[in-house]
Amino acid sequence: MPDRWLSIRAAASLVVGLLAAACAGAGGTAPSGCRSAPVEERNSSSPISLTLTPNPVRAGGIATLEIGVDPPAPESTYMVGWGADWQCWDGSAWVSTHLLEQSPGPGGGSIVERSPGVTVTMPAIGYFAPFTFTVTVPDVPAGWYRISETLGVHEQGETVGYQTVEVVAGG
Repeated sequence: MPDRWLSIRAAASLVVGLLAAACAGAGGTAPSGCRSAPVEERNSSSPISLTLTPNPVRAGGIATLEIGVDPPAPESTYMVGWGADWQCWDGSAWVSTHLLEQSPGPGGGSIVERSPGVTVTMPAIGYFAPFTFTVTVPDVPAGWYRISETLGVHEQGETVGYQTVEVVAGG
């Protein structure tokens, strides 16, 4: 019995260590290969109206993300999920580095750092658009990033929209 108990404790310690490593924020360091987005990417047009307030936002801060629909339509037509992708520019394309929980209330949501080869999912909770959420901005270096949001359009599939975000030093 003591050997089995040690094995259980060792396994639990390993799981806690892996979770801590996976949940540790970016700690103010850019994910591998990330750089500030060039001007032409900062000004690109999105098919979905996303507005982050404030923008610029402080690293680690809380912001309001308003998801609208252009052109306006009945609310029951468009649906968004519980999570949005935080992306950085890798020199040639936008890559997802974090999954942001979109909180329907005050206080922002949690942040999960994405790792290559690891699948991260959120509960299948949908909100009819337009909708306003609060999000917590990852603790990343100052620069230009992007929030990407998938909007389900009734009987038409999905559309992806985005909002460029200027992050300034936290504090």
